[in-house]
Amino acid sequence: MDEISNYVHIDHISFRKEGLTPHEAATEIGLNHHWPFEKCINPLPSFYEEACGFDNIIICHHGLDQKGVAITFSGKGCSTFERESPIGWEALRKIAIAPDAHTTRLDIAYDDFTGILDIRKLKELRDSGRYTSLLRVNSEIRSSKKIEDGLTVSFGSSKSNVYIRFYDKAAEQKMPEKHWVRAEIQLRNENADNALRAGFSLDILDVLFASLMDKYLRFKDKSLTDSNPSRWSLAAFWENFVLIAQPIRLTRPKDSAGCDPDSRIKNFINIACSLAGNIGWPRTFNLLCEAAKGKTGTSYHWLKEDENFHPAFFGCRSLSNIELCKEYSST
Repeated sequence: MDEISNYVHIDHISFRKEGLTPHEAATEIGLNHHWPFEKCINPLPSFYEEACGFDNIIICHHGLDQKGVAITFSGKGCSTFERESPIGWEALRKIAIAPDAHTTRLDIAYDDFTGILDIRKLKELRDSGRYTSLLRVNSEIRSSKKIEDGLTVSFGSSKSNVYIRFYDKAAEQKMPEKHWVRAEIQLRNENADNALRAGFSLDILDVLFASLMDKYLRFKDKSLTDSNPSRWSLAAFWENFVLIAQPIRLTRPKDSAGCDPDSRIKNFINIACSLAGNIGWPRTFNLLCEAAKGKTGTSYHWLKEDENFHPAFFGCRSLSNIELCKEYSST
């Protein structure tokens, strides 16, 4: 550990992977040279029958079949992975976002050794309401009656999909002569999975961390003329803390039609029919033609078969056996 430079790191990651045996999973994450792992006797998630592990990296499984595995790296397991696996974090991210995988938890931590984060100052800002947050719950924990001893200030619930906490890591490790404050973001379920898929390489983990912090929590300087905290300026230390933040979205809209192309087409037809019932088919086709031409730059047409006008062919490129009835550009 480098106690001179502040840094961001993965402190926990869990993901499920389909169709693998535990040995295949160990090989995929670069730890085949430590196989076989020792059998774990810790309580298991109800879905899994057995577990094995190596130095705080746990693989839950169903025996030796290929029903899939759940792989967990605790904080110490993350250190083990960095030390023992040759594949690196970015390769692990690609494994975790593969089509047959799903991330269930991701913890990203920032360790401050230089005094950027003052845990008592954070408590003061929280207590005085000088912050805005998408996380409605906040709390604090102390390991003793003294604020200096093991203070933790948190936002959100530890069981929810987003949980942020700041705590005195030096006090936890019984190192009173050190300044060591940890800021930690814990993501679960869809938020964890989407964070890894958000386009941020783990080689620039600090950008992902800053973006998440900027999205969910902002400490502010109170304005003397404006009572709305959302319009207050960022506290100077916090502005520097999230300076490299980029917009990030952790939720995806639900698709009622699912991902099946046939379902999407049927859903589109239903929407078009509903629209035509309100404004008529000619205007509906005009709107569709205009949208398609704007996206593709190609003129689309109304078409008819035989002698009966039947505007059922939209954007057809082949006119064989079909007579051009009306150019959209002339409507």
